[in-house]
Amino acid sequence: SSLTLFHKPLPEYVEYDPKIMLEVLSENFHKSKHVKTFSSVVEGARVGGKAGNISPFWLISHAYHESRLNPLVEGDCKKGRRGKRVCRSFGLAQIQVYTAKVVDSTVTKKKLLDPKFNLLIAGKYYGRLIRKYGRQRAHVIYACGPTRCKNMRTTPTFLRRYRLYKKLERSYAKKASLRGESQVNAVRVQTDN
Repeated sequence: SSLTLFHKPLPEYVEYDPKIMLEVLSENFHKSKHVKTFSSVVEGARVGGKAGNISPFWLISHAYHESRLNPLVEGDCKKGRRGKRVCRSFGLAQIQVYTAKVVDSTVTKKKLLDPKFNLLIAGKYYGRLIRKYGRQRAHVIYACGPTRCKNMRTTPTFLRRYRLYKKLERSYAKKASLRGESQVNAVRVQTDN
C-alpha cells in the first residue's frame, strides 16, 4: 500500500485522570505480559506529555508500537567487534542514548529502561521536534531523523499509531462519561506553536 502524502498533526497535551487512563490500558492491553508496569506507563505518559505538549495517549500508542509496552526491550542491535551483541535503542519508546542526551544530559541506558523516565524523555524530544518542525512533521523526524527523512511526509506506521491513539482516547471518553465526568475531563494546553 502507498503512503499518504501527509498525516494528521500530532495531538496536543490533554490532562487525563490517571485512574481512568490505567483502566483504559488494562482494558485495551489486557493480554500484555507487562500489565504490572502500566501505572508507571501512565505516570510517564502524563509527565512526558506535559513536558512536550503532546497527548499522553499518543506517547502510549508510540510506546506500544515501538516495544509492545515492554519497558526492558533493547533494539537496533547488531554484533560488535568481539561478537558481543550491542544495542542502541532502549525502553518503551526505543530511544537511543545519544538522541536522549539532546533533551537531558544525564541520560544513561539504565535510566532509559525506567518506563517513567523513558516516556518523559520521549515527550521532551517530541516537544523539541514540534517546536522546531511543527506538529505535522515532528513524528517523521522522530522516526528517522532530520537528515535521512527531510523529504518524507509520513511514516509507514503513522496511521496504525494514530488509530490506536484515537481508540485509546475514545475508550477514555466513554469511561469518563460513564462516571458522569466531562467527556474528556481535560483542558487542552494552548501554545504558541
